[in-house]
Amino acid sequence: ENPDRIMRNIVQTTRNEKGAYCILLNVTGAWVPVPLDDIFPVRKDGVLAFSYTKTNEIWAMLFEKAYAKVYGGYMNIGSGGMCSNALSDITGAPCNHINLSTPEELKTAWENASSGDRLGFIMNASSKGQGETKNANGIIAGHAYTLQSVYELNGEKLLKLRNPWGKGEWTGAWGDNSNKWTNELKLQVGWTAADDGTFYIGWNDFLANFDGISICHYKYDYIYSYLKDTNSDEEVTVFQFTVHKDGEYYLGMSQPDKNMFKHDKNYQYGYMSCLVGMKDEKGQMKYVEGFGEATRDPWLKTTLKAGSYFAIVYTNWNSQKREDLTFWQYGPAKTTIRKVRSRSEEHTSE
Repeated sequence: ENPDRIMRNIVQTTRNEKGAYCILLNVTGAWVPVPLDDIFPVRKDGVLAFSYTKTNEIWAMLFEKAYAKVYGGYMNIGSGGMCSNALSDITGAPCNHINLSTPEELKTAWENASSGDRLGFIMNASSKGQGETKNANGIIAGHAYTLQSVYELNGEKLLKLRNPWGKGEWTGAWGDNSNKWTNELKLQVGWTAADDGTFYIGWNDFLANFDGISICHYKYDYIYSYLKDTNSDEEVTVFQFTVHKDGEYYLGMSQPDKNMFKHDKNYQYGYMSCLVGMKDEKGQMKYVEGFGEATRDPWLKTTLKAGSYFAIVYTNWNSQKREDLTFWQYGPAKTTIRKVRSRSEEHTSE
């Protein structure tokens, strides 16, 4: 639906006679160019083994191959990774996952999905179960669907979903053959009867078949700023970052994905915490914000005025003595980041 979002990642944008291409991915919070060739796995019958498009575009296969290269093979990207992590890897934008089985998150799920739709955020929904088997109403178990739109029509809460396979749809209430549709309602939502994987489902039926929603806070005019580092276990590090324009900013940190080939199956995310402060007129440090989680990409959203801030970062790794870490911001203007050390050595941001 939005080709320019994809084009930002493609370094080689024209057909290359030698089959050389390059895709940008956000790996452990930092932009990394991934060089590729155009040789793709096929089945014995000559059909592409994994991703492809109906219109024979190459970008989908290139993205998938780049992702497989970063994660150490195609098998490593089909082993239960989170949609929210994949969306961050492609866009750099912060993502959150709504666990619909958690009562507190369920209370605000509809409001958050509606807000995400209004703001043009990228959203996915994950179905319950595993094994990618189809249930009686056409939903594939343990499968990721695009959440395209959210509607409230005549008191009914509806979601528009798409199966990325391009076929296979929900056949219950509000499905293509449902008697709930009137000509007026069809016009309001742009309904079509094609078996293209796109379908509508009511909120209650959605909750019965799906267990999560991922929301990527992608904004066209936002800029991603970051500084890579490597921290030891139980190390405290101080970053200084300068905000050049007042506005809403996302502040976050990233550690390597646990599904990367360099980690064993018992690898667990470490705990990362961040306290943000700003010196007042007397030179005293004043608390501004704080956050911390044992997740891959903990973050918060806040409003910051132009000025210089300090981020005190603490890392407690569960499985490593030393681990990669990236401190980042996502907002309306580029921020300047440097690491403050006990000695004079400093690192300046990208």
